[in-house]
Amino acid sequence: MTPREKYVKALKELLEAQKEIQGQQDNPFNLGMPTHLGLSNETFISNEQLKELSTIIEQATEDNQKFAKIWNLGTDIVLKAKAIFL
Repeated sequence: MTPREKYVKALKELLEAQKEIQGQQDNPFNLGMPTHLGLSNETFISNEQLKELSTIIEQATEDNQKFAKIWNLGTDIVLKAKAIFL
């Protein structure tokens, strides 16, 4: 597995885990959707949306511009995590 494929796999697993946790009724971190971003107050992501997003993420390994966008998303996640914990 190439580094790009590993990166894409990790991002897909993160989305799947987030969807699973968000769907749990006893989830103490379930704060709802961020409606300030213009999203409606509904489920985190539908199965169909997750599948479509996973396909787009997989395609990023074959296209430098798409991968750059995915890379920036991952970088944002790391920066937010550092801001919270450091």
